[in-house]
Amino acid sequence: GDGRIDHLTIFAPMGFNDLECRAINRLRRLEFEEGEQQLQLLLIGLGKEWDFRAPLLDESTVWVSATPFVVTRYPKRRGVKRDRPEDYASPKIFACHVLTQELKRRELPEILSVDEVLIGAHKLRSIQFKRFRSRKRNDDGGRRPAGGFRITFAQPVRGPLCLGHSCHFGLGLFLPDHVNPSGR
Repeated sequence: GDGRIDHLTIFAPMGFNDLECRAINRLRRLEFEEGEQQLQLLLIGLGKEWDFRAPLLDESTVWVSATPFVVTRYPKRRGVKRDRPEDYASPKIFACHVLTQELKRRELPEILSVDEVLIGAHKLRSIQFKRFRSRKRNDDGGRRPAGGFRITFAQPVRGPLCLGHSCHFGLGLFLPDHVNPSGR
């Protein structure tokens, strides 16, 4: 509840084979940049998403950014599929536009609203997060438009909800909004 990493969830919709399960089971520590403290890991279970009580695997109509959503592309100013100027009038507007497109592409229930919010327990702005990998040359995640958002769907959506650039590295993670739960 303090906004710091205390659990690591590895999710694959198709599951894991025996070799992958053994590799996950042998993962004992997570190292960060030099000088930073390591995270000790302990496997507490393997199973289907409904076997666990992790909030990111819950079902909700309202989802809120736990980490910044970073856009997957830049504005398209030319061509047949170009963006309208009002869709990229500001970086925040463009981030909201790309997020909405990505949600529609995933064929999720109707989107009632997408609103900008501060992120996480400490109410941070997206610029306060590290949005790039220092070891990867030309990683432009820190220059891409980003933001925190609250998404409201017409019907409950089951997590995990991870979207955008570097979502496989922890960015673009959404959690159910416990202030406005789905009512289940």
